[in-house]
Amino acid sequence: MNAISQRGVLVDLIDFSRNEDNIAKQAHIESVLLWGNPDAVPDSEITICIPTYKRPSLLREAIESAINQVTDIPYRIIVVDNDPDFDNTEVYDIITSFNQVKLSYYKNRQDLGGAGNMNRCVVLAKTKWAALLHDDDLLLNNYVITILKILLKHGEKIDGLCNTYKQQNYPFEQKKLYSFLKKTCRNIRRICLFFRGDIIKVPVSANLFLGNVYGVPSCGMVFKRGKFVESGGFKTQYASCDWFFMIFYAEQYNLYKLKAPATAIYRWGVNVSLLEGVIKAHGEERKICFFSLKKYNPICRFLMDFFKKDYDMIMNSRFRAAVPTSLLYKFVQFIYAVFIPNNT
Repeated sequence: MNAISQRGVLVDLIDFSRNEDNIAKQAHIESVLLWGNPDAVPDSEITICIPTYKRPSLLREAIESAINQVTDIPYRIIVVDNDPDFDNTEVYDIITSFNQVKLSYYKNRQDLGGAGNMNRCVVLAKTKWAALLHDDDLLLNNYVITILKILLKHGEKIDGLCNTYKQQNYPFEQKKLYSFLKKTCRNIRRICLFFRGDIIKVPVSANLFLGNVYGVPSCGMVFKRGKFVESGGFKTQYASCDWFFMIFYAEQYNLYKLKAPATAIYRWGVNVSLLEGVIKAHGEERKICFFSLKKYNPICRFLMDFFKKDYDMIMNSRFRAAVPTSLLYKFVQFIYAVFIPNNT
């Protein structure tokens, strides 16, 4: 595998054609069922999986959003606690206070890490579909009915579905022109829905212009459970492990993105994405991702060579939104944004 230099250190590029079996690496660590019956809702097609770690007040709100779905469709909810302190019963008390037959609660014997706990959630789900919801995010009450309508309509061709979500307390300043263009893209996209359907398969090259075009998996992203387990799941090597995994999954499986409507809320103000170390890591890993895409995909290679000056600035900037890219780059970015749903 080729490598690039990051601050004088050689870093391996990512092979988006393969993935390690990260699930098997932690299979020996037990998850103990402390409350509920995972088989209590036998006709369920989907499980909302909530990984959590020492954030009980936020967890309560996430569970409430999962419970308060406006639907008669049966579904399940599991909470997997990554805090191995069995003497701490705060989360258990929250779970039992809901007294919901659809809700089950597991606790890991060891801390699996954030990525490992997401993997474990999907493994523990017993339904055909597994949806991830982090303890600091929320589902809108249209989530279950919207997602299952799409999954029922498109049948077996979907191995994963990225939903769209609203961003709460977005921390980065948006210029008036950017906001105008974003609204314009959204309105044009709504018109396109009449001609191109309700889901889209996103080209890998879109990542070069829109960043993580799939969105975070923590706001209700859905996986066909069997395919996710087969894929090997998330790995913890990178801060951007979700983005890198989604590129791999999109290339090897049938991953689609829902065009509309929004079905969840991503809460910027309460998650770890704004920590200094995380921001720094994401900026450095953007370069790894782009060079890996250039090596892996001929279209990405052409685009990065064509817009070399733009990408030289983007990869050396902490925030790509602040880079003064060329007008031609902005135009191509606009075209991608018109046809590929982004989050509001």
